[in-house]
Amino acid sequence: MRLLGWSPDIFWAATPEDVAMALSAFAADAPDSAAMARNKLQHLQELFPDG
Repeated sequence: MRLLGWSPDIFWAATPEDVAMALSAFAADAPDSAAMARNKLQHLQELFPDG
């Protein structure tokens, strides 16, 4: 997670799904279905709002 700039607090607060999604970005053969669904993005925006 160091490659993503995650602090220990962020790492330990992450769900297994969060970690899997983050790691899938590094998979050379990641399928198109690995793209984040709009509802997942909206959920993350609610959890971590900008400013």
